[in-house]
Amino acid sequence: MKLHRFIYNFDITSPQLRIDDKKLINQIKNVLRLKNGDAVIFVDGDSGEAEARLTGLQNNYAKFELQRYYKNSSE
Repeated sequence: MKLHRFIYNFDITSPQLRIDDKKLINQIKNVLRLKNGDAVIFVDGDSGEAEARLTGLQNNYAKFELQRYYKNSSE
């Protein structure tokens, strides 16, 4: 299974993440066609990464539950 990686200045230290950016929501919904339960990786730009699952998708927001946070020392 391929995990899509989103690199941005995300706050991935809290257990949930809500995205309100319309371009990113369009990519999640219409380009990648992610569904509830699909897994992704968020990168915060400071070598922090978090595995997450999509829990809610509407036209104006996407909600993710962050499951595991870790530092990526190889990038």
